[in-house]
Amino acid sequence: RVEVLGTLCVYVDDFLLQTADGPVRDEFLKALGGIWTLAKEETLSSEHPITFLGIEMEMRANGDVYLHQTTFAQSILAKHGMDRSKAIKCITVGHLPEVPSPPDAKALKDLQGFSGEFNWLATRTRPDLAYYTSVLASACTKHSEWCFDFVNKILRFLVGTASQGILISVRGCLESLVSWSDAGFAGSDTKSQTGLIATWGGSIITWRSSRQTVSTLCTAEAELNAAT
Repeated sequence: RVEVLGTLCVYVDDFLLQTADGPVRDEFLKALGGIWTLAKEETLSSEHPITFLGIEMEMRANGDVYLHQTTFAQSILAKHGMDRSKAIKCITVGHLPEVPSPPDAKALKDLQGFSGEFNWLATRTRPDLAYYTSVLASACTKHSEWCFDFVNKILRFLVGTASQGILISVRGCLESLVSWSDAGFAGSDTKSQTGLIATWGGSIITWRSSRQTVSTLCTAEAELNAAT
């Protein structure tokens, strides 16, 4: 039997160590410090939140950890002059125009920039943005006017939800791995959108929204592809 003493997350030169206080942690950090010069160590607690790769981590009194990217979301809004805009509570995704309006090089670069910014949120703490980000990324090369209007909607949605994130709970059962999937049937002449989410111990651990690779003939087939 393998005993897990801790987990180390590494991203280039950023380290996040998850282990209990004690000799294992102390000796590991000492050994690590013997190889590299480490920045000041920070320990997550209910009194001291920390930030790792732009993800803000706040521990609740019961041990739950709330992950969000409020600072990054607010910086996006300020960058695009939307921080004082009127917020909207939901985003309505209309049909794509029948007649394409391809972007010029500058417009395409701008739209791809928005897609990248939204994706940094959607793939880390904001499952609710995954669908919108996927739609924007796939449409930006053909429908520039529609996409810029869509970007404005996403930014206004962020105004009212900048502090939204996900909760890692200590109350779930680690024997419980549950997943859900769904799909919106887009018709037989195009491709449907898959949505999926998985939780472990009652906490969200992975999610995705993406276009399917094949065109389906009915809703049941689209949902079967999503589940597969």
